[in-house]
Amino acid sequence: MNTAQANTIKRYSYRPEDLQSPGTLSRHLGIGWVLFALGGIVFLLVGYNLEVNGPLLQWDLPLANQIHALALRSALSVRDFMFGGYYTGQQVLTLLGIFGILYFLSRHYWRELAMVIIGCGGETPIWFALAYSVDRHRPVFAVPFWAGLKSPGFPSGHSMSALICFGFLAYLLVPKMPTRFWKGFVIVIAVLLTLYVGVSRLFMGDHYLSDVIAGYALGLAWAVFSFTAIELLFQRKTRKVR
Repeated sequence: MNTAQANTIKRYSYRPEDLQSPGTLSRHLGIGWVLFALGGIVFLLVGYNLEVNGPLLQWDLPLANQIHALALRSALSVRDFMFGGYYTGQQVLTLLGIFGILYFLSRHYWRELAMVIIGCGGETPIWFALAYSVDRHRPVFAVPFWAGLKSPGFPSGHSMSALICFGFLAYLLVPKMPTRFWKGFVIVIAVLLTLYVGVSRLFMGDHYLSDVIAGYALGLAWAVFSFTAIELLFQRKTRKVR
């Protein structure tokens, strides 16, 4: 084995202890600003239209009724699959969060630990404050698909959590992938899982489309803001120590 081959293997060998934040957001602040602005603007647009009953909400009720009719006619296997999206957006993400806390704590990766606790965990209080301030009712149907949730529906907390958590996993994993194919594969899987959670919320009749879009937008804005701030904070601490 020559030196070039050895360096390639060393570079692309996957080691769990290297699962740390790549620091991309703190090094390229322009990326963060663009993504934060995109998420913030979309969320504000949807929120404004909700306040004034604007045109962006015109598809909410017709689409909710169409999806609900489709859900009632769907096969049991399809229903079970969509129910899985509900649990993925709640229980699965909770388990991933607990695993992340224990993993980063055991490795003394304080920056990444803060990103899990503040970035991913911060979704709950943000959603709670917004949801109960807006207090938007969830879709109501003559023939309910399932018992449903009683809490306010705007924005979709499951969609917000999915984007933050799966986005964070992709942010950690993509730089570790050996080729563009595998980098793209991780990104596609993260996107599909995030969409799976959002679509399942529509299928089960718990949200309008605008709820899900607002959840994604708010999740993007919060994830970029919190992860960038944490990276910058730890970057400054490292410089002071040196």
